[in-house]
Amino acid sequence: MINRDGNIFLCDFGVSRALTKDNGVISTLGGTPFFMAPEILRSEEYNERVDIYSLGIVCIVLVTGSRPEPRATKSIDAAQTALSRARQVTAEDVERMLDPRKLSRNFRSIVRGCLNFDPTERCDANTLVSALESHLSMKSSHLSCQGGKYNPQRALSVLIQTL
Repeated sequence: MINRDGNIFLCDFGVSRALTKDNGVISTLGGTPFFMAPEILRSEEYNERVDIYSLGIVCIVLVTGSRPEPRATKSIDAAQTALSRARQVTAEDVERMLDPRKLSRNFRSIVRGCLNFDPTERCDANTLVSALESHLSMKSSHLSCQGGKYNPQRALSVLIQTL
């Protein structure tokens, strides 16, 4: 979503639940298959780090135009559901999307932190924000237009170009 001021918001309320100290983990299956974190697909309990994984997939899709898919094997056919195909995606399939010829080292590092298959090794929201702020600060001179006023559309364009 983009508001009138040009600020961009990413939202998907198809499946949502507030986490509290009393219910810090969830075990229900729900979401868009190829954007689900591996622990959801394995029917394990999960926490807020599944959102970090999904955001990493969104970044890949925004930059490359496609999502990680399992390597073609005899066990995959057109009749399989998206959920069963998503369960076959491996860390190697995700890594294949991070082509160093197309994506900067810094962007690949940020996305790898989001897409770790082990949720305990996946970055948390604070770490992700810090990494993105650091990346943007390196490019900050390019984010303003004449007069030094911040331009969100230009910032998004520069961010994508420098990924």
